[in-house]
Order: sequence, then C-alpha cells, then structure tokens
Amino acid sequence: MRKISVLARLVATLWLSANLALTLATLWAAKRYLPYLSEAGGSSSAVIGVFLWFALGVAGYRLILAFFPLRSGELREGSSQELVFQAIHLPSNFFFFDPIIRCGLLPTPLTRLVYKAFGARIAANSYPGHCMIFDPVLVRIGRNVSLGHQATLVPHVIEGNHWALHPIEIDDGVTIGVNAIVLAGVSVGKGAVVAAGAVVAKFTRIAPGEIWGGLPARRIGFVGSV
Repeated sequence: MRKISVLARLVATLWLSANLALTLATLWAAKRYLPYLSEAGGSSSAVIGVFLWFALGVAGYRLILAFFPLRSGELREGSSQELVFQAIHLPSNFFFFDPIIRCGLLPTPLTRLVYKAFGARIAANSYPGHCMIFDPVLVRIGRNVSLGHQATLVPHVIEGNHWALHPIEIDDGVTIGVNAIVLAGVSVGKGAVVAAGAVVAKFTRIAPGEIWGGLPARRIGFVGSV
C-alpha cells in the first residue's frame, strides 16, 4: 500500500475543512434570511446541515475534477494525478459517497441519481440499485443495463505500490449477474452477459452477445444459444 503523502493529507484537510465552513455559513445564512428556517428546531437544523454537507461536498468534488480531472493510466508517485486521487477523490468518497451509497436505505431510482452526481455516465433505463460502483467518474453504463445485487465495478488498481486508473465501459443491454466483479479496464459489448459470481479480469474485452462466467471469467457461451 502506497503511503499517503504529507501534502495530500494537508490538501485533504483543507478541502474538507472548507466544505464544513461553507456548510455552516450556508446554514447560518439560510436561517437568518429565510423566516421559516429560523423558526425550525435543533433537529430540523441538523437535517438541513447534513443535507448541505453532502450537497456542497458533491458539488465541490465535481467542480475540482472539472479543473483537475482524473485520467486513465498510471498514478505515478509524486505526480499531480496521484495528488488529486489521494487528496480529493479518496476523501470525497470516504466522507460524501460511501455514507450515502453504503447505508442501504436508498431506493434504487435514487442510487442512479447519486452515482450520476458523482460523475458516472449512466444511460436511460439503467439502475445500479444495490451494487457497488467504485470511482463512478470512471464508469460508463449504456441503456437497459441490468446490474445484479452486490455486483461490483472497480476501475482502479491498487496493488502494493502500483496504482492506476482504467475506465470500465458497459454497453447497452448488458446483464451483470449477482455478486459479479468487473475489474479495471474491462469493456462489455452490447447484449453480453456476465454470470453471477464471475470475476472479470483487468482489461478483458467481452464481445457483444457473449456469456462469460467463472473465476477468472472466460467465455462460456453466446446469448440465445443456451
């Protein structure tokens, strides 16, 4: 595991502190200038404060990545990409993304909105539900995609000191089975199926209409032939 640099820790602390300060300032201004909020009790203020913390955090994260985007490739030690990943991306996931997605309370349609808010490109009629998409900003999901319960998409590579980012591309009409794992750099062609429990190795290319299963996953058939 690569050590988080002192600079990354400092930037992350400043980023989270700035979001907290902005949250408190916004809450104070809202209660001062909006009469119905000024009369709200302590529990209502807490709820509003939590909402602002997450909303402003997500907005800030997307704004920062608009200027300093995460790109596909190696995260070399000491590089600007490593700094963005360690100081902005990881803290944003820990403090904003994970508490929302992993709480297990969100209805499936809302998980789609949360993933899109964090940068995932998700086309019409595709709902992540109770799966797990790491690094949503590096994932593209086409139309009419079925993502099974606890399926996992992992577009990052963290193997000792080797860190890298490689987007995952899932085309229209794909089915990702229950508990399947899709690793970095994988592309799944139109109408293909990844069977339940399969582990698709890094950089695998699954052609349209193929069925893959197993550990590691391999082609086991074609849609319509089984």
